[in-house]
Amino acid sequence: MSIYNQWFADVEYRRNIADKLQMEFSDAGIDMVTSFGGGSSFEGKEFDGKATSMDVLNRWRKVVDNPQYKKFFNREIFEYSERIFGHIPGTESLMN
Repeated sequence: MSIYNQWFADVEYRRNIADKLQMEFSDAGIDMVTSFGGGSSFEGKEFDGKATSMDVLNRWRKVVDNPQYKKFFNREIFEYSERIFGHIPGTESLMN
Protein backbone atom coordinates (compact mmCIF):
# COMPACT_ATOMS: atom_id res chain seq x y z
CA MET A 1 0.00 0.00 0.00
CA SER A 2 1.21 3.46 -0.84
CA ILE A 3 0.30 6.30 1.50
CA TYR A 4 0.35 9.79 -0.01
CA ASN A 5 1.33 11.54 3.23
CA GLN A 6 4.38 9.32 3.57
CA TRP A 7 5.18 9.57 -0.15
CA PHE A 8 5.10 13.37 0.06
CA ALA A 9 7.27 13.63 3.17
CA ASP A 10 9.82 10.83 2.75
CA VAL A 11 12.30 10.54 -0.12
CA GLU A 12 13.27 7.01 0.99
CA TYR A 13 9.63 5.93 0.77
CA ARG A 14 9.49 7.26 -2.81
CA ARG A 15 12.79 5.53 -3.59
CA ASN A 16 11.46 2.21 -2.22
CA ILE A 17 8.29 2.47 -4.33
CA ALA A 18 10.38 3.05 -7.46
CA ASP A 19 12.50 0.03 -6.54
CA LYS A 20 9.42 -2.18 -6.08
CA LEU A 21 8.15 -1.01 -9.47
CA GLN A 22 11.59 -1.77 -10.95
CA MET A 23 11.93 1.85 -12.03
CA GLU A 24 14.90 4.15 -11.82
CA PHE A 25 14.26 6.58 -8.97
CA SER A 26 14.13 10.28 -9.72
CA ASP A 27 12.63 13.21 -7.87
CA ALA A 28 13.10 15.36 -10.98
CA GLY A 29 9.42 16.35 -11.15
CA ILE A 30 8.71 16.56 -7.42
CA ASP A 31 8.13 20.31 -7.54
CA MET A 32 5.96 20.33 -10.65
CA VAL A 33 2.19 20.82 -10.51
CA THR A 34 0.41 19.16 -13.38
CA SER A 35 -1.68 21.35 -15.65
CA PHE A 36 -4.07 18.43 -16.15
CA GLY A 37 -7.39 19.37 -14.59
CA GLY A 38 -6.21 22.91 -13.92
CA GLY A 39 -3.49 21.92 -11.46
CA SER A 40 -4.07 21.55 -7.74
CA SER A 41 -7.70 21.61 -6.64
CA PHE A 42 -6.59 23.81 -3.74
CA GLU A 43 -4.00 26.15 -5.28
CA GLY A 44 -4.27 25.73 -9.05
CA LYS A 45 -0.86 26.26 -10.67
CA GLU A 46 0.32 28.76 -8.02
CA PHE A 47 2.99 26.38 -6.68
CA ASP A 48 4.28 25.04 -9.99
CA GLY A 49 8.05 24.77 -9.61
CA LYS A 50 7.78 24.65 -5.82
CA ALA A 51 5.09 22.02 -5.22
CA THR A 52 6.80 20.65 -2.11
CA SER A 53 6.08 24.03 -0.50
CA MET A 54 2.34 23.32 -0.54
CA ASP A 55 0.92 22.48 2.88
CA VAL A 56 -0.69 19.31 1.56
CA LEU A 57 -0.50 17.45 4.87
CA ASN A 58 -2.78 20.01 6.51
CA ARG A 59 -5.35 20.58 3.79
CA TRP A 60 -8.01 18.95 5.93
CA ARG A 61 -7.81 22.03 8.17
CA LYS A 62 -9.24 24.20 5.37
CA VAL A 63 -12.55 22.34 5.56
CA VAL A 64 -12.64 21.32 9.23
CA ASP A 65 -15.57 23.66 9.98
CA ASN A 66 -17.56 22.61 6.93
CA PRO A 67 -20.59 20.58 8.09
CA GLN A 68 -20.70 18.71 4.75
CA TYR A 69 -17.11 17.55 5.35
CA LYS A 70 -17.53 16.72 9.03
CA LYS A 71 -20.57 14.51 8.43
CA PHE A 72 -18.29 11.88 6.89
CA PHE A 73 -16.42 11.34 10.15
CA ASN A 74 -17.42 8.99 12.91
CA ARG A 75 -15.52 6.83 15.40
CA GLU A 76 -15.09 3.97 12.91
CA ILE A 77 -13.66 6.21 10.15
CA PHE A 78 -11.38 7.91 12.66
CA GLU A 79 -10.06 4.53 13.88
CA TYR A 80 -9.40 3.38 10.30
CA SER A 81 -7.54 6.63 9.61
CA GLU A 82 -5.36 6.08 12.68
CA ARG A 83 -4.60 2.50 11.63
CA ILE A 84 -3.71 3.45 8.07
CA PHE A 85 -2.00 6.83 8.46
CA GLY A 86 -1.04 6.90 12.13
CA HIS A 87 -1.95 9.82 14.35
CA ILE A 88 -2.44 13.07 12.45
CA PRO A 89 -2.28 15.85 15.06
CA GLY A 90 -5.48 17.86 15.31
CA THR A 91 -7.74 15.42 13.50
CA GLU A 92 -9.40 14.50 16.76
CA SER A 93 -11.26 17.81 16.40
CA LEU A 94 -13.23 16.19 13.59
CA MET A 95 -14.89 13.96 16.16
CA ASN A 96 -16.53 16.82 18.08
